[in-house]
Amino acid sequence: HYNVFTGVDQEMNGQNMVELATLFGATSVIYAGQSAGGVAAISAASQDSRTIGVVGLDATDTQGAPGVPDFLGRDYAGSISVPSYALVGEPSTCNSDNNGVTLFEMMGTSQILQVTSSDHCDYEYPTDWACETLCLNEENLFVDEEIASTIAYLSTAGILALAGDSVAGTAWQDENLSSWIDMGLITRLR
Repeated sequence: HYNVFTGVDQEMNGQNMVELATLFGATSVIYAGQSAGGVAAISAASQDSRTIGVVGLDATDTQGAPGVPDFLGRDYAGSISVPSYALVGEPSTCNSDNNGVTLFEMMGTSQILQVTSSDHCDYEYPTDWACETLCLNEENLFVDEEIASTIAYLSTAGILALAGDSVAGTAWQDENLSSWIDMGLITRLR
C-alpha cells in the first residue's frame, strides 16, 4: 500500500500479512520484513495471536514521510512478547539512522545484531540500481559477499530457531558468534 502522495500504509500492509496467513490456514506465524516491511511485520505480529516470532532486516520505523504518522511502529512493538531477531546495517538516512532498533528494544525477548559495513541494500535480495545509487556504503571493512552470506546465515537461523529448530537457535548465541564478533564483522546491540 504505497501512494506517492500519502506514503506507505504500514498498518494496512500488516493487516494484509495477517490476512495472508489466515488465507493459508497458518496456525503458527513468523512475521518478517525488510526496511519499511519491518514495521508491517511488527504491526502484523501485534495483531495476530498465532505469532510465534518476528524477524527484522534493517527495519525502519516511519519518520518524516508525507501523510504517515511518525514512529508508527512504537504503537505496536511494545505489545510483542514473542522472541524476535533483528539484523541492522550501519546507520544512514536510508535506514532512518537505525530507528528500527528502538522497535526491537521495545519487544520483550529480542536479539539485535549489527553487521559491520552493511548498508540498506545488503538486506535486499536482489537489490536494484535505485538503492545502490542512494544507499550504498562506500566505506567497507568487509567485502559484499561476506556481508551477504552473514546476513543470509543469521536471518535463516533466526527464522528456523523461531520455527523450533534448536540447532539453529544456537547460531545467535555469543559463543557461536565469537569469531565474527572478534573480527568485528558483527556487534551485539542487544
